[in-house]
Amino acid sequence: MLTRATESSRGRSPPRSRVSVVRPRLLLAVALVAALLPTFPALAGDLEDGEAAYNRWDYVEALRLLRPLAERGNAEAQLKLGYIYEGEEESRDPFTDYEEAAKWLRRAADQGNPEAQTELGAIPSYSALRRG
Repeated sequence: MLTRATESSRGRSPPRSRVSVVRPRLLLAVALVAALLPTFPALAGDLEDGEAAYNRWDYVEALRLLRPLAERGNAEAQLKLGYIYEGEEESRDPFTDYEEAAKWLRRAADQGNPEAQTELGAIPSYSALRRG
């Protein structure tokens, strides 16, 4: 009959409890969620606040809030930047820059955003921008 002392002397380790295996994984998961959680509400808040600024025509504030999101790949923020830079045809909007509008709309369109795909084709002289 083998005793515990004999088992461990033959290279066998005593069985590990489930708690000792699960605990490190659980702690890692909790630490990961705790580290990432603060960033999610800020991103959602910035998008909502940026869209609200866009809707009230406060383009300076909208650009401040939406540009970082657009640069990180948020297609909705990219679409709004495209709209801002596209400007209004009948106005002399200081933000009108068709090349910049095409850049942001292209990024959103490449992610499958149907509004951006449609709007991209409506930009005046977009075909000339594509050739250049």
